[in-house]
Amino acid sequence: MCIGNLPNLKESKNFVKIVLDEIPPSINKYVSNSKNFNIYREDKLVFSWIFKSALNRNKIKVNKPFKKSFLMVIFFFPNAIRRDVDNYYKFIGDCLVENKLIKDDNFKNLEVFLRGRIDRDNPRTEIFLWELKKFEKIYS
Repeated sequence: MCIGNLPNLKESKNFVKIVLDEIPPSINKYVSNSKNFNIYREDKLVFSWIFKSALNRNKIKVNKPFKKSFLMVIFFFPNAIRRDVDNYYKFIGDCLVENKLIKDDNFKNLEVFLRGRIDRDNPRTEIFLWELKKFEKIYS
């Protein structure tokens, strides 16, 4: 499987695709100033609502959280400003746990692949989540 050209993926009990119309805030926004903690909590709450509404809008439900997962996140930024994609991941991992899509977002339970792209007309975040036992056949 070529990660650059994903096959036509359909949601199943072992795979979920979530498209967010936004890009989560960079964690750098909150670093170096303890006063930013309240802003962090507010932004996290807002992003949680955005995430949950995307799940509801697309009728995405997982019967029980994936114990071990492979996660690919593609951030489509509106411009070519230099960004570290790992700084945009934090809220996504938390939302996956909070919404019971995954059991935990620690390294024993989750393998993560992050990618940045540019889409000036449609900035967004695309999230692909596989239950690891099913995905291992593809990439191991």
